Amino acid sequence: MSATGEKLSGRRRGFTLDSPYVFVLPALILFGMFSLYPILRSLYLSFFDYNFLRPEQMHFVGLGNYREMLHDERVMSWPGIITPQGHLAWWQIPLYPFLVLWLTINSPGGAFWNTIRFTLMFVPPAVVLPLFLAVMVDKAGRLSGLFRTLNFVPVVVSVAVTSIIWMWIYHPDYGVVNTALRDLGVKREFDWLSDPKLAMPAVVAMCVWGAMGFNMLLYLVGLQRIPVEVQEAARVDGATGWQVFWGVTLPLLRPTVFLVGLLALIGALKVFTQMFIMTGGGPGDSTLSMVLYLYNIAFRYGRFRFGYASALAWALALFIFVVSLISFRISRERE
Repeated sequence: MSATGEKLSGRRRGFTLDSPYVFVLPALILFGMFSLYPILRSLYLSFFDYNFLRPEQMHFVGLGNYREMLHDERVMSWPGIITPQGHLAWWQIPLYPFLVLWLTINSPGGAFWNTIRFTLMFVPPAVVLPLFLAVMVDKAGRLSGLFRTLNFVPVVVSVAVTSIIWMWIYHPDYGVVNTALRDLGVKREFDWLSDPKLAMPAVVAMCVWGAMGFNMLLYLVGLQRIPVEVQEAARVDGATGWQVFWGVTLPLLRPTVFLVGLLALIGALKVFTQMFIMTGGGPGDSTLSMVLYLYNIAFRYGRFRFGYASALAWALALFIFVVSLISFRISRERE
């Protein structure tokens, strides 16, 4: 057979029913219908003033939606640096920088600032606490499997279900938290989800609890990949348990720590369900995140402004991409 005949027969074989592309085609079609097309459609709508209830009034505005976002107080409002008011106790004076940092982070503002607040509160404990939990579970011996399963249960349960459960836990009258505080002698009743100063930390605590199991599992995988001989060699050289962890285990876990931190960062910037169910963005927009705000613009308030909501979504996606890119660059430089 000639070379031309072989090429033609090869092309015919490429379109037969046993070709691998035939099996991939249904998945590609579904991906294009339900993922790729909505993404491209939202990018297209972000340059238009488009109201779902008035499609005939749709018109091109270019970057108008993005400019409106920069001037929208419910998006870009920032409270500024907050300092303690009144007389400081003697023990508060050395902690003054930390007080300023906490008061600033815990002060509500626009949706973008609230998302940053949530990220700053959520990421550090979501990265550090599962690490120590994973180390303890890894050393639990025969009970390691039981503890691993118990800590992974919150990951299996729906976020909506856990949010409703935590709403009962935070209930001001008969919630578990206030009941425990009353048993400890605390007379004050805390409205955890109704106080602008407490709502965000309360939601963050719930989210950290929900992320513990998955992050712990990632750390356990990283711990099992560390050669036992390296740790034993450090102990033979006279290193204590803490020195082995700090000098051997933790440096070898850096890729896992980076992965957990990056996933926690991206998840925090996209937070929606917990705030939507537990607080609805309140009180007073103190827990209004970017995703929740664009959802309200698109589907609530009777506005149905799909164009402006699409611009908010793409601006957030671009911000997440830039933050992830910077994180990868910092990680490579450290390596």
